[in-house]
Amino acid sequence: MLINLENIKKTIPDIPQINGSEDFIQTAVLVLLIKENNNWSIIFEKRSSNISQGGEISFPGGKFDKSLDLTAKDTAIRETTEETGISSSQITVLGELDSILAPLGVMIKPFLATSNITKIPIDYNKEEVEYIFSVPINWFIENPPTEYATVLKAHPYIFNKKTKIELLPAKKLGLPDKYSEPWGQLKQKVFVYNYKNEIIWGLTARIVNSLIKNLAQYIEL
Repeated sequence: MLINLENIKKTIPDIPQINGSEDFIQTAVLVLLIKENNNWSIIFEKRSSNISQGGEISFPGGKFDKSLDLTAKDTAIRETTEETGISSSQITVLGELDSILAPLGVMIKPFLATSNITKIPIDYNKEEVEYIFSVPINWFIENPPTEYATVLKAHPYIFNKKTKIELLPAKKLGLPDKYSEPWGQLKQKVFVYNYKNEIIWGLTARIVNSLIKNLAQYIEL
């Protein structure tokens, strides 16, 4: 088979994507801004204790559902309306922020939006949300996050109860011995904000921190 350079060049995408992102759980969240006291605040949820990551602070959002959503933006809006009770007609999406490819297997697409609501929603989904609160953007500007770190390792096996399940047969493949055991020492920053004893951390805090850093370029601090 003759392969020429022109055919090879056709494999270059018009817009490069992230290789392997299809192996990750696809999710989207809405960074929702509301006007309070003539200034902007960000809406957060405390997740109900009976769902995954219960008791943690997050943005409204969830998994992409191909039976309901055409795009990640659809996911962000649908999940926000389901969780907060805010109508989609009260939400204006301003644009998409930088995606996060989380090492634990999740792809997060955040969208920045505003809402014309005048008070914190009270008709939210009690099965998924314990309560909703807002934090002024100015507070984040004046209070940088505390930085911690975790160490990420690649594990070639897992344990199911007491049974060891080999995921990568390093020895059979003739790979170097180090790949038969967990490897890697990558430190990942963990941002933490403490707002009135509400701990905003992890990927939610990373999105906030990125937003505030970008905002700082255009305002006088």
